[in-house]
Amino acid sequence: MILDDWPCSGQDRSTERSCESGKPSETFAVTQQYNYFHPPVYYFITGWLARGISAIDGDITFMAAARALSIVWMVGGIIALYFSLRSWKIKRFYAYATCALVPFIPVFLNPGTAVTNDAAGLLTAAGAIWVLSQVLLKQRKFLVPAMSIAFVSGYLKGTFTFQFLAVAVALVCAALWRFRAHEWEKGKELCISGVSIGVTSVISLYSFTIIQGFRGNHDAVSVVQGLNTDPVVGSPIGELLRSTMDWTHLASADTLRQGMNSAPGYPVWMGLLTILVVGSVGFLFFQRREGEAQNMMMFTTALGMMLYPTIVNFREFLSSGQMFPYVGERYGISILPLVLCCWALALHNKGGKGANCLALALPVVGCIASFVSLALLPVYAVPS
Repeated sequence: MILDDWPCSGQDRSTERSCESGKPSETFAVTQQYNYFHPPVYYFITGWLARGISAIDGDITFMAAARALSIVWMVGGIIALYFSLRSWKIKRFYAYATCALVPFIPVFLNPGTAVTNDAAGLLTAAGAIWVLSQVLLKQRKFLVPAMSIAFVSGYLKGTFTFQFLAVAVALVCAALWRFRAHEWEKGKELCISGVSIGVTSVISLYSFTIIQGFRGNHDAVSVVQGLNTDPVVGSPIGELLRSTMDWTHLASADTLRQGMNSAPGYPVWMGLLTILVVGSVGFLFFQRREGEAQNMMMFTTALGMMLYPTIVNFREFLSSGQMFPYVGERYGISILPLVLCCWALALHNKGGKGANCLALALPVVGCIASFVSLALLPVYAVPS
C-alpha cells in the first residue's frame, strides 16, 4: 500500500517505475526494516484509521490519510499542552501565546506533516507536565494515572519515557528534601511516586525491545549502522559527557528546513528560539520565586535536556559500540514542551505590559518568518 503510493510522492530515487506505470511493487530497491524495535501503538492507531479513511474515500490514499492523522496528533498535543499549562495556574493569555509557538518550531513541524511516531511527542510531554502539576502543585496522590501515562507514552515511542524519567528523579529529590525537613509522610508519598514512575518508564522503554529481540535474525547488521554514528575511540565517558550539551540545538532542525535557513529572516527566528531554549530555565530561576513546584519544574526540565542525548548515545553504544557525534533534536521532542512550560511560568510570574508584548511578539515573528521563508523556497515539480 505504501510502496504503491511512493512513486507519486516526488521521491522516485528508490524505484524505477513512474507514478502511473502500474508495475508491481517488487520493482522497488531492496529495503530493510531496521525500526523493528519501535513500539506499535502509534502505528496501530494511525494505520487502522488511515485504512478506514482510505476505504471510505477512494480518492484519499493511505499515505495522505496517515499524514493527515499526524496533524491530528499534533493538534491534540497542542490542546493537551494548553490544559497542562493551565493546570500550573498560568494565565490563559500566556498559555495561548506559548501554544502558538508550537507550529513554528521546526522539530514539531516535520512530525506534524509526516508519518512518524514523533507526532505523539507533544501529547506525551503534556502528560508529564500535567502529572507534575498534580503531584507537586496540587499535592494529589496521583500514582496510578501517572504510571499509566508513563507506560502508554513509552509504547508510543521509547524516547517518550525520557521526560518521565526526569520527573521520577525530580520527585525522589523532592522526597529527600521533605525527609530533611522531617516531613516523613509526604516524603514517603513522593518517594513512592518517583520510584514507581521511574520503574514503569524503564519497563515501558525496554519491554517491547526485549520482546522483539526474540524474533528475526540476530546476526543481521542494520543497513544504517555507521551512517550517522562513529566508533568510540578510547573511553566512552568523554563522549557521553559531551552529549549532555546537545540539547542546545533542541529548537533548530537543520535537516528539516530544506533550504529555509537561507531565506530572509529565518535564521533570526532560529536564533530567537535558541535563546528561548537555552534561557527559559534561567529566566525562571532568576525570578527567585518561592515554591517547591516551580523549582522542581526547573530541575525536571534541566535534567531532561541533559538526559535525553546521554541516554540515546549510551543505548547506541551498548547495542553497536558506536555513538552519534550529534544527537538529533527529534530525540528530545518530548522534552521541549517542558522548556515551553518554564517559559510560560516565567511570563506568568513577570506579568505586566513587557511580558504581554514578549509573549505575543514571539509567535508573530515566528509566523511571519516561517511563511515568508516558505514563500521564497523553490517549487519542486512532482513527477507524473
